[in-house]
Amino acid sequence: MAISMKQAGRGQKLKTPGRASKRAAGGTSRASQTMRSDYKTLIGLEAKNVLAVVEDVERGLPFSTVELLRQEMELSTKTMAEVLQVKLRTLLRRKEEGRLHPDESDRVIRASRLFARAVALFDGNTESARQWLFEPQRALGGAIPLEVARTEVGAREVEQIIGRLEHGVFT
Repeated sequence: MAISMKQAGRGQKLKTPGRASKRAAGGTSRASQTMRSDYKTLIGLEAKNVLAVVEDVERGLPFSTVELLRQEMELSTKTMAEVLQVKLRTLLRRKEEGRLHPDESDRVIRASRLFARAVALFDGNTESARQWLFEPQRALGGAIPLEVARTEVGAREVEQIIGRLEHGVFT
């Protein structure tokens, strides 16, 4: 899978992590930015703790979680299917069924978690977060973060890099 910014949507100049202005972030309030950076809120989950999220994933998330994430990330349905590692026809079938399978739900949580962390890194600027996730990053040996994050091990590595960037360690 090779996800490009062209597929993902419009590409704009990337903001420096932690330096996005309120205006660049779309004029959103700090409270709104905080809400958007919570991966559960981002996809409409009301789970109050990790165990409740685990139960939701095991039951299979409602398809609406995919739509909310797709809209927040400003992705086409085709690109969202690629991010979630699901064939487009399968994703459309899940839409009709109204519910995801547990493994697909887990991937939605993973993508939501990474997007929320990236949004927080860029002070609420979703465009910069999206661009960073879809472009090759030197800290990943030139790999694209969302491609590395296809596995849980890769996702954890991307989260560690985001954590280092939040602390000013540019690797």
